[in-house]
Amino acid sequence: MTTVIITDGSADNISGQGGWCAIVRTGRSVKELVGHEPQTTSNRMELTAAIEGLRSLSVPTDVTLVADSSYLLNTLKNKWYEQWFQEKRGKPRPNMDLWHQLVGLIHFHNVTFVKVKGHSGDYWNTRADKLAAHARVNRITSLNTYDADAAP
Repeated sequence: MTTVIITDGSADNISGQGGWCAIVRTGRSVKELVGHEPQTTSNRMELTAAIEGLRSLSVPTDVTLVADSSYLLNTLKNKWYEQWFQEKRGKPRPNMDLWHQLVGLIHFHNVTFVKVKGHSGDYWNTRADKLAAHARVNRITSLNTYDADAAP
């Protein structure tokens, strides 16, 4: 059985407040993971959502990672991180701490990547977007688990 992880990140460019969401769907089980960061960027929140979603799976799992972030998905699909990890530059690329964590998790699990257009009416993407924004605005971290029959 494949687990589907839908992710989204949110950050306010003025205040620096950020939030992320990973919705982990396995069979009829749904877990909603959210978190807050006080000083961050949207890209860091997108990466954190994927990391936390994958980290929630304790054994190697077949995963479909669904996101609306081109930064996240293009880097993973095209393996741009491989070149980034080898670069010897005076100024490191942004978010390398998170890329190292994420790539480790990608290699632990069997992950396929799916791009969904943001704000296009997709139920799960919209839910992840709203939960990430809620975590950002309200500075919360929580976990909700429920039966998939409870959701449309």
